[in-house]
Amino acid sequence: MCLAGPIRRLRNSETETLGDIIIAAHAAGIREIPLDFGKCLAESGELLFPNKDNAAMYDSLFEKYKELYMRVKPIYGK
Repeated sequence: MCLAGPIRRLRNSETETLGDIIIAAHAAGIREIPLDFGKCLAESGELLFPNKDNAAMYDSLFEKYKELYMRVKPIYGK
């Protein structure tokens, strides 16, 4: 299951924080910040292409990620 296409890296590397701010604002009832506000700030940056020579490594690590996810999923409930 090799990565099939390019990946667009965003210019802003703090996307998780931005998402948290948007969710917190809505939870606090602040409606002036629209839910899709992140799209306004998520400017496209560099276009990256997977290294085909590393495809086997990518696939192996992704399998490990999926296995780990299934092991910790019960901890967090539904």
